[in-house]
Amino acid sequence: MRVGTMYGTEGFFLLNESPAGFDYELTSAFADFLGVQLDVRPFADPKRMLNSLKRGEIDLIASPFQFASEHLTHVEFGPAYQYFDQVIVTSNNNPKRNALVERYSMHADALKHKALEQGIPWQATLEYDSEELLQMVLAEEIGYTVTTSSILNRARLLNPELLPYEVINRNLPRRWLFSKSHNDALLGVMLEFFGQYRVSGALKALNEAYFGHVQKINFVDTKSFIDAVNDTLPNYKEWFKKYADDLDWRLLAAVSYQESHWDPNAVSVTGVRGLMMLTRPTAREMGVTSRINPEQSIMGGSKYLAKMKQRLPARINEPDRTFMALAAYNIGLGHLEDARVLTQRAGLNPDLWVDVKQYLPLLRKKQYYTKTKFGYAHGDVAVQYVENIRRYYESLRFIDENIHQAATQ
Repeated sequence: MRVGTMYGTEGFFLLNESPAGFDYELTSAFADFLGVQLDVRPFADPKRMLNSLKRGEIDLIASPFQFASEHLTHVEFGPAYQYFDQVIVTSNNNPKRNALVERYSMHADALKHKALEQGIPWQATLEYDSEELLQMVLAEEIGYTVTTSSILNRARLLNPELLPYEVINRNLPRRWLFSKSHNDALLGVMLEFFGQYRVSGALKALNEAYFGHVQKINFVDTKSFIDAVNDTLPNYKEWFKKYADDLDWRLLAAVSYQESHWDPNAVSVTGVRGLMMLTRPTAREMGVTSRINPEQSIMGGSKYLAKMKQRLPARINEPDRTFMALAAYNIGLGHLEDARVLTQRAGLNPDLWVDVKQYLPLLRKKQYYTKTKFGYAHGDVAVQYVENIRRYYESLRFIDENIHQAATQ
């Protein structure tokens, strides 16, 4: 099965030299469903991708790029599997009044009407993709662009200065495209696949893995984090790398930032201390003699997080295994297990974070915690804790990979 998509986090990219991306994973599952081999063909030019579909060089398009309707007269649409808002984007105190948008996209049509209404000069381009246009807004080279809510939310992980100026359309469907030359059998198997993928919870879990943590961006917190990456992280980076073992050091650093904002002398009202905010019993168990010693704290925190991952049932796969281990680091394995039991009683999947995180907050409610083994817990705090770490980790991974790429060029 030959699939066209666009380069980027939502389409296709290489992660540690392995293929990744939302569309890549979704079409991989479809290929497995069909029992065929997947041949992903990433494009940088959307028009070329569409022409390849016309010529029969690819079988379908699974891409975050949203074409204007006039370019889709020769294609059929698969079932909707995701929804997005169409957003005009600007930035803080941007003095520019011009606008630039991707050519051939539905955003060009939307911007044309808005620009005419407000007297703003605008252009459409193939030279830059949506992520580059957002960077041009930040650099004040242009005043506005239009993109999807998912692309904007992810960009704001590093650049909270980007602002949703106006939502043009809400809840627009995202669909696969395929040629009208195909018979109805292809649409039929798509409907069957998405039906099963939804019922199994796999589609919900995939959306959670790529988009669940980027819905709410706090400007002040994100800016403080970026500053700390530059000013404070270098003091501890080598210890995060040294003691990460099988963990990603950037995940360990993200946990530490969430716990202490990389302050080795941090202390909470409950008595946890240090970079990794260890309790006395946990520190003792992990061989830490001084919780305010940065190196010892990082070593102990790494060992404890690895222990949480190891103690989870073997059937829990990644990335859910990591998400649940993070929750257990915060709230304890017993309370996490209580939430998993509540999830299972409700008929959902206790091995999927997207389901379990709905039931962790119920551990604060009497009607639920009185029926659990470990009782009352701040489950809502644990959910926010995990989501924060996921945002910090993704931001840190992006920064680190760009530094590495620049160093090797």
